Amino acid sequence: SHMYQTSLAQFQNLFDKSMDSAEKTAMPSKRVAFLIEQMTYVVCRNICRGLYERDRLSFKLLLLLSILISAERLTPNDVALLLKGGAALDATNAVNIKPVP
Repeated sequence: SHMYQTSLAQFQNLFDKSMDSAEKTAMPSKRVAFLIEQMTYVVCRNICRGLYERDRLSFKLLLLLSILISAERLTPNDVALLLKGGAALDATNAVNIKPVP
């Protein structure tokens, strides 16, 4: 939807804010971790502000699942099971039933 498009300029502005507000440290690996954490927070807050109320929970769930997959705390199969529920299990054990003529 056109409503949910973000411009490169807007993203650059959020990135700059994250660079300024993220905790500074001499270790590059820690600095990168702080930047990722701050960027995630800033972008999430900014996007949620522009979403319709009914879409906010879905966005937060998708963001959370993406973060957990990136951190290798969940696998894509775990997410598929969550989203499909028992239907995912039923599909693997499905028996072809022929319709009655």
